[in-house]
Amino acid sequence: MTKRAVVLLSGGLDSATSAAIARQQGYELIALSFNYGQRHQRELQAALALAQHLQITQHYTINLDLAQWGGSSLTDTSQAIPTSGVDTSVIPSTYVPGRNTIFIALGLSLAEAQGAEAIFLGINAIDYSGYPDCRPDYLQAYQHLAALSSKVGIEGHPIQLIAPLIQDSKVDIIQKAVALGVPIAQTWSCYQGDLQPCGRCDACRIRDQALIEVGYPELASSNLPRLFFDFEAEFVDSLRCIPMVVRYKLDTCGVKLKLQHWHGFSQDQRQQLVTAPCGTALEVEQYRQQLQAWVAAQTGTPANTLSIDPAPPWLETEQIPATVLQHMQERQLPLLSTTAWADLSPLQRFALIKLSQPGHENRNFLPALQEFGLAGLEV
Repeated sequence: MTKRAVVLLSGGLDSATSAAIARQQGYELIALSFNYGQRHQRELQAALALAQHLQITQHYTINLDLAQWGGSSLTDTSQAIPTSGVDTSVIPSTYVPGRNTIFIALGLSLAEAQGAEAIFLGINAIDYSGYPDCRPDYLQAYQHLAALSSKVGIEGHPIQLIAPLIQDSKVDIIQKAVALGVPIAQTWSCYQGDLQPCGRCDACRIRDQALIEVGYPELASSNLPRLFFDFEAEFVDSLRCIPMVVRYKLDTCGVKLKLQHWHGFSQDQRQQLVTAPCGTALEVEQYRQQLQAWVAAQTGTPANTLSIDPAPPWLETEQIPATVLQHMQERQLPLLSTTAWADLSPLQRFALIKLSQPGHENRNFLPALQEFGLAGLEV
């Protein structure tokens, strides 16, 4: 008989690694996430992506409005997120009163109802910012309560509360995540809800320091690739236009998205399309399915499809498209060398190609050249 476990999946690195450990141990996973009134939805977006990666088919998201009574800078937007660094002598304002106690209680209910024998938690007593509900003695006491408060517990088969990372440092956790194939870049730890991690809150500081120590500095918040170009600055806040990073993904997954479709999406949906991965074959398919589902929900029919070029010109480093060269000639600019073209990122090459297409609004072609350090002009 297949053993089952509930995993509390927040969308963060620790919960994702804990879930991966449960899967490695042979459990069939049931994911449980919480929309508890936190100040952003980036965690929940990450949780959805992680559930797909872990091939979890049963994923519940419970709505709880802990923001009604506040008590934490994570649920009360009138309070500032602390950015001065971790102070282990005090419990920070990001502590949410009763959060883990409530989450585990609901996890116990789900586990008993679904016949699961364990709950896997991502709580950690080492790099935990001083939260009282992340300590071993807290978990031990809750385990005793779980045995007393449930039918299966009275019958001698209490649901086990398993926190496989509780004594691990963040370095240890990252090493385990890498070994288990956890997509670290898809997890979200930042207390802020911007499109990219802030790099200043306690969660970012702890995570970034460990990533650098383990040997993955490219995943640290300060080294993440930029999502937008400077020439897109006028609409980044509102996302009223489709940015190049999304247009790149649309061509990659073969969907012709109209601006009216884009305007019909919520801000959260637009942000998800900006940040969602679209590189591997699985990611491309997931991106396409999600996009088409949103368009169909909005209009009744999916968007038109595009033929996918198996060798798109923006991935070609040895040949510069004629339209790009033509636009440079028209502006009496020095022509690019193939070396300079190859030094651009695929997204930069994509942008120049799109901005040089006939009939395209290409007023940003020159600003793009300047931003990329080309055209002999100062950026």
